[in-house]
Amino acid sequence: MSWPSFFNDSQWIDPGAMDSYQTIGMIHLFSLSGFHVNFLLKHCRYVYLRLGGLVDYFDGLALVLLLVYGTLLAWPYGMVRAIGVYLYQVLCRALGRPPSSLEGTAWALIILLWLKPFALFSLGFQLSFVLATTLLLLDGGIRRLTSRPILRELARSLACSLVSLPFLLAQNHVFSWISLVVNYFYSLLFSSFLIPVLLILLVLHALGLANFFLGFQTLLGQSLHLLEKISLALSQWQGLTWVTGHLPAWLFFLYSLALLAVFASLQEGRIRRKAGLSLLSLLLVIYLWPNLKVQGQVSALAIGQGDCLLVRLPFDQGNYLIDAGSQPQFFDREPWQVRRQTSTVASRDILPALRAEGVRHLNGIFISHSDYDHYGSLAEICEKIPVDKLYLPIGLAQDEAVLADWQGLTRQGWVWLRTGDRLRLGRQATFDIIQPDQLGEGDNEDSLVIWAELYGHSFLFTGDTEGQAEEAMAQRVQGRDLDYLKVAHHGSDHSSPADVLAKLQPRHAVISVGQNNRYGHPSPRVLADLETVGSQVWRTDQMGGIHYIFSSKSATIERTIQLEEGE
Repeated sequence: MSWPSFFNDSQWIDPGAMDSYQTIGMIHLFSLSGFHVNFLLKHCRYVYLRLGGLVDYFDGLALVLLLVYGTLLAWPYGMVRAIGVYLYQVLCRALGRPPSSLEGTAWALIILLWLKPFALFSLGFQLSFVLATTLLLLDGGIRRLTSRPILRELARSLACSLVSLPFLLAQNHVFSWISLVVNYFYSLLFSSFLIPVLLILLVLHALGLANFFLGFQTLLGQSLHLLEKISLALSQWQGLTWVTGHLPAWLFFLYSLALLAVFASLQEGRIRRKAGLSLLSLLLVIYLWPNLKVQGQVSALAIGQGDCLLVRLPFDQGNYLIDAGSQPQFFDREPWQVRRQTSTVASRDILPALRAEGVRHLNGIFISHSDYDHYGSLAEICEKIPVDKLYLPIGLAQDEAVLADWQGLTRQGWVWLRTGDRLRLGRQATFDIIQPDQLGEGDNEDSLVIWAELYGHSFLFTGDTEGQAEEAMAQRVQGRDLDYLKVAHHGSDHSSPADVLAKLQPRHAVISVGQNNRYGHPSPRVLADLETVGSQVWRTDQMGGIHYIFSSKSATIERTIQLEEGE
């Protein structure tokens, strides 16, 4: 973490550590970044004057240093803002005007948007300027509020947390109140210890003397590794982490008004009761939002060539996954390929989708069978989100190798399912198990098949079932009214024969499939047969995530558009 984070180059930071820093609120440090510049200039000025340099020449040298430093950092938004403010202060002093950090921030904002208008949509840009402006405007009020340095720093941290909350929830749908304390102590640690030490090491490397201090560098590396472990431990603390899902624009608007009222009263050195209660009330609504959703949904997540469906019941009665797939690997990767991997299907697609829906914990995960594209993300999901139960078909009971890897993943263990079982998941939500009816090794024909009745809507989840097992499935559900079919085996030509589809007659057919997959899924024959029976086809490779949103009186289907990388 040391050199890359000092030079603001996050691509070399361990992905798990970076995720932990963002979860606990360390994103504030990286987005503001101004203390890097302030600290650097402060100590360079001290050394320069101690060496007998003239004050009149320091600003010119500082400008050269900042240009070099900004180039090394690749000009991130927070650093551009900090450097721009310093340049404005130098200009004011040259013109005989009193320098203003607030005016410098405003000019940096205007110039940066003129040069790069789309920066406005960057979270780093938003946080850098909004948090910096907040601290500048509230500094006087915080000083009047309390004279104790520790309380002042905590007040600044609280202000940063309250301001950053809507930005983080709008983009990431998660916010951690641990940042209140973490930002204070981490800022102190970075500014008082890590940055000075890293600057010293930078000088030693430039002078070719770093090899004489290998023991010290080892100790520093171990300290940074310990810091990453602490960050990871804090990020796992679920109690103070809010996952809210999509919030409506009106709620953000009301929250912003209440926050402005609190800050306006803070300028007077106090916080008015009505403003404070209004803000607390809106924070409570934000926290409870997932419990207030009157509609449920079944979402086929776009994870590429694999299956993962979210079943979310109204009023947060229950959240379930049907399969937790990952894209299969067709060859062993070299060690350098493993090191370069910056994300997984779970971290890139599944977990963000769950956060976007306000899922804080899963009541259960159903695994259809033991193909990797149906369970590959299971362990990572269970590590990141509390999961109560794992529901498994007896059709994979003889696959001892894969079952050994699933030991201890969930809070309440496993539930074995077979034909005829019924699960009541909510007031108007039942899962009837159609298959399998005998032990197996987790092959396609051993797949778990579920007939679900959710608030008057019917769903058939089929896994990768095929052959005689699929024919038997169709016989068992023939004649039932079917709203939603999860097309078996990604639309493979080996599944979904015409006579099976004729018996099912689904209104909507959803195919989980990856773009340009090597199998040629979905089969043109399957698509034609679905069209023949009058089904409306929905494909995750072309449409992104498919969300069937329902209540007892209505249902609609929405899509989550997936952009190609680089768009």
